[in-house]
Amino acid sequence: MSVVKWIIGVIGGLTIIAGIVIPIVKVIVSRTEITKEVIRKGARSALAVGAVGLALLLLSSAVVQVEAGHVGVVKQFGAVTGTKFEPGLHFKIPIMHTVEIYRTQQIIYETSDDPYSSQATYTDYSVETMTEDGQRIIVRFTVVFNIDPTKADWIAQNIGTEADVIEKVVKANCRSEARNIPKSFKASDLYGENVYQCQRAIFDKLQPIFEDNGVVLVEFLLRDIGFDENLAQALEQKQIALERQVTATREVEVKKAEAQQVIEAAKGQAQAEIEKAKGQAESIRLINEQLASAKFYNQYLVAKGIAEGTTDIQWVVPEGSMPILDLAGVTAQTPQQ
Repeated sequence: MSVVKWIIGVIGGLTIIAGIVIPIVKVIVSRTEITKEVIRKGARSALAVGAVGLALLLLSSAVVQVEAGHVGVVKQFGAVTGTKFEPGLHFKIPIMHTVEIYRTQQIIYETSDDPYSSQATYTDYSVETMTEDGQRIIVRFTVVFNIDPTKADWIAQNIGTEADVIEKVVKANCRSEARNIPKSFKASDLYGENVYQCQRAIFDKLQPIFEDNGVVLVEFLLRDIGFDENLAQALEQKQIALERQVTATREVEVKKAEAQQVIEAAKGQAQAEIEKAKGQAESIRLINEQLASAKFYNQYLVAKGIAEGTTDIQWVVPEGSMPILDLAGVTAQTPQQ
């Protein structure tokens, strides 16, 4: 109830009470004999004050305040008119019109073993079901949703109040899918990371159902899945073993990668040496070609060496040729006088 409506209602109620009490007090205070005239005056005063009070009460019932995050659907003698009240202060015709208020803010429906300890908007008990391999599990989940304000009049016409939406759409479908979809998963899948696949499967199944009923599904969260104690211990050991296996596999892959890097580095070094040798061989080949094609230049160098007394040149041998001169022998002879 809005503050304005409450204040007007209180004033109207007090006015009616005053209309009854004041004439009685006047009679007692005056200590006069009650006559017909006194009764008539008291009745007129009571009627006047009562009329004012009744008018104020009717006025309070005509005032409708819609809070932020809500929408109001106007009904006329119970029939949906198609008119909606957005957040703010509105007026309606008393008795003829009623307004059904729906929350358009996010609403939380949550299941747990102790619903009374939950702070969710709507609470319920956990769902019990079975896995594909026949293991008994307890599913605890949270649903976040909101009513589509554009479809509020359709909801009022076809579903009912907000409480009806929770019961007929949210609760009925969420509990059903939370019971049925985990049956297609093994217990070990729901214990590990594959639980998110189950969560997504439930969300995908619920989303179009909610949408068809004017509800926007924001999130479906599998908060916890309870297993039998012995099964939980077995699954935990299995999970630890799998994690160790994954760790060992990763270590092997790292070692393989490091060894491959060494091999590639060695191949690169060997290829560099090969290319270097090829370069040297090509250089020698080019030098030999030049020497072979410059025979007279070579002879010039020999003659120049003899004339200048160069003694460190022993042989000049072009590739594929016989020695031209034995410089050592020539330089060793003593000239005759």
